[in-house]
Amino acid sequence: MGPPIVWLASDEAAGVHDERIVAVKFERWLRERTVDGEAARRLPSR
Repeated sequence: MGPPIVWLASDEAAGVHDERIVAVKFERWLRERTVDGEAARRLPSR
């Protein structure tokens, strides 16, 4: 659960609403997600 929570607390997640985020599928979800037509960035560095 750590990486999804860190991402949700980041500026990168601003504007994300009504999404179901499953921790074990998070990395794939983030890779496949698009924002304004561009692929979303990877996990924020720790």
